[in-house]
Amino acid sequence: MKLIKTHYFDAVAICCRDDQNVEVEDSVLLKRNVSKGDYQQRTGKRSEKKIPTGKLFGLRKFDLVKTSKGIGFVKGKRSSGFFAISDLFGNKISDSVNVKKKCRRLSARSTTLVQMVQMTHSSPTCHFRQAGTVEEGVSC
Repeated sequence: MKLIKTHYFDAVAICCRDDQNVEVEDSVLLKRNVSKGDYQQRTGKRSEKKIPTGKLFGLRKFDLVKTSKGIGFVKGKRSSGFFAISDLFGNKISDSVNVKKKCRRLSARSTTLVQMVQMTHSSPTCHFRQAGTVEEGVSC
């Protein structure tokens, strides 16, 4: 089939018949499973502080949001209104984004997070490009 030797193309080759032709796509959907809720409910030496686990300013953890600093998932919430935003792999986009100003929720959270990324075929190991940055070391 004359494809690059990666896990991604091995899976494509397994699914195809001998007479099928394969067109290489530049974009790939990546999925990540997250827990349904926050399991840690309290903090402190003797569990005296309750951790807010629900919505804060209309956003929950792992909601997909669009801000002035980029598009990403809510990783951490603060009562001041500044949230931590990261991508699907957990790489931080920004430590503190003010969600009170110019923030829009693109989709609500689910247990399976899906994000489309651009793939470059420059080397035997694939690289994923998102918003102008190259994430190395991520195999297909």
